[in-house]
Amino acid sequence: MLPKLVEVYRGKLVESVHRGAVVVVDQTGRILEQWGDSGLVTYWRSAAKPVQAVTVVAGGVVEAYGLTGEEIALMTGSHGGETQHVRVIQSILGKLGLGPEHLLCGIHPPTNKEAARELAAQGRQPEVWHHNCSGKHGGMLALAAHLRADLGSYLDIHHPVQQRMLDTVASFAQLPQGQITVGIDGCGVPVYGMPLSNMALAFARLTGDGAGEAARRVVENMLAHPEMVAGTNSFDTQLIKVTDGKVIAKIGAEGVYCVGLVGRGIGLAAKVEDGNTRALPPVVVEFLDRIRVLLPDELALLKSFHQPEVKNHRGEKVGEIKVII
Repeated sequence: MLPKLVEVYRGKLVESVHRGAVVVVDQTGRILEQWGDSGLVTYWRSAAKPVQAVTVVAGGVVEAYGLTGEEIALMTGSHGGETQHVRVIQSILGKLGLGPEHLLCGIHPPTNKEAARELAAQGRQPEVWHHNCSGKHGGMLALAAHLRADLGSYLDIHHPVQQRMLDTVASFAQLPQGQITVGIDGCGVPVYGMPLSNMALAFARLTGDGAGEAARRVVENMLAHPEMVAGTNSFDTQLIKVTDGKVIAKIGAEGVYCVGLVGRGIGLAAKVEDGNTRALPPVVVEFLDRIRVLLPDELALLKSFHQPEVKNHRGEKVGEIKVII
């Protein structure tokens, strides 16, 4: 059984518990901090997007299609479907001469609540642009077009785009491809299963010296456009903003989270066993504080994520989420 990460209090009683694992490593794979099983094997989910974006940038598409920093950042993100995100993914597809029918990620309502309300108030249905993975899919289409590969099968693991991405993932995670379990993500593309420590290692290598020009550009544009990595009021975006160039951060579905310390070559990976993402912000902030990444004023600005309140439907505080590691 994995150890407890957080307890959720309602009044004086612990109402729920979230268990999991967290690991911090350097570029050599040396474990610096650990809570729980660092060898826990799980899917990387969308936390892999920054590494996948390296493949796209390294493939020459930025120069070929005149992609902007915002567009590169959106390829790393799980965006909220806000107007700013729709504008950028439409710009990417416009530069490729492609339309929404080419995006094969599926459709869901905006994950940003305000964007979803605005869409409903306008009497409009969600479109493919609103899918939180549409930026990643736009990057995959850009690389497929640049390689003159088939556009209709870019989801397939045997497609040239997916083979290049698997190569990049294996390189950054320092794993032979045969040791990576390939599944299908929520948006239809391949997803990679590996030990938690290798996810942390990939982020350490992504943000460390010697990562390469493509990685540097991905990291720089995540820092320059954090609103494209997630969106208004989201943890990813706020963590990147508050730390002002010190970290890149990316959430993944089912309780996965990764952080890279820019210029230091240190990576953090966390997994909540039951997949509930509400446990991630307090745990991540706690670990960043423990390894002395956060200044006192930065920790104060992240308090609502570090020590979240449990509120009822009247907006009253009725409990709190406490890190217990």
